[in-house]
Amino acid sequence: MEKNSIKQLLMTSNFYVLNKQLVKSLGIETAFFLTTLVEADETLADDEGWFYQTSKTLEEITGLSNHKQTKCIEQLISLGILLQENKGVPMKRYFKLNYDQILKFLNTRIEKTLNQELKKVESKSLKNLKTSFQKNSNNKEYNINNLDKELNIKTTTKLDNLDKIDQNSKDSSTSSSSSPVKNSSSKEKDTIYQIKSALQSHGISIDTCKNIMELVRNGRVDLDRIKSVLITAQQKAWGEGAIYKALRDNWEAGTSETKTISEKELRKKLAGKANMLLDDYEKGRIEYDTMIENYIEFCSNPIFTEALKIEYYDKIKKVAEKTLVKTA
Repeated sequence: MEKNSIKQLLMTSNFYVLNKQLVKSLGIETAFFLTTLVEADETLADDEGWFYQTSKTLEEITGLSNHKQTKCIEQLISLGILLQENKGVPMKRYFKLNYDQILKFLNTRIEKTLNQELKKVESKSLKNLKTSFQKNSNNKEYNINNLDKELNIKTTTKLDNLDKIDQNSKDSSTSSSSSPVKNSSSKEKDTIYQIKSALQSHGISIDTCKNIMELVRNGRVDLDRIKSVLITAQQKAWGEGAIYKALRDNWEAGTSETKTISEKELRKKLAGKANMLLDDYEKGRIEYDTMIENYIEFCSNPIFTEALKIEYYDKIKKVAEKTLVKTA
């Protein structure tokens, strides 16, 4: 066979294109069967949308036996996607597709996927921070047994400088007291060490660390509170000044006194991203699922409210549905 003949054989016109969401939701055989009915509807349907296809014809097109066709038909009818009537002389099997129900079915599945993906993306940064905190405690026993020794070694690391800051700060407040680390239990030592490690991992400066450790000594903040604020700081791109104020002034998560972005600016950001994704989708550069995944990842930023996320998701979905209907 010549090269050109092989190319012609492999052209897309010789293949069926199946919607990924339909395959996931209905199974590949029913999704294939529905796609075949859509093609038949395009050329055979009357003014009311009814068309007929015999079991033999459908088997020749799809390769599905009469038994498998029946199962597909029953599934589609149960979902309200397909209507069937037997009429005419001789009696023939007529079908009618409910496109409104098809879109409703797809929307329900996509929204479910969206909610699941949103939860995954929104918890990603939290998971990464938890992993960072866990790394610092992988060798707890070693850290506890060697902490006092390490505190007395003069190095240029941030953590060692923090220990010096602790000692200097404590000496300035009471000359008769020794280092709080040395007077603490092993559990307290480990907690203080974790706090310092968390601050160091976040890149907090020595001076700010000193101020935060003063809050720890005064009992105003603990390890859990510091972790919580650091997570929020990473999500909202806070500077260390805002981090210290959040700890000192006990800001509530999500309601800090940081600079806010107006709703107009947020809408502009989401609209720009939505238009870019839709343009790529309409021109065939990305598939529907990829477009939705990219939108989910973009709007996972905590600066966007749930209402705005859903509003622009609905807009993307409606435009994409119109594109889908045009190309069906």
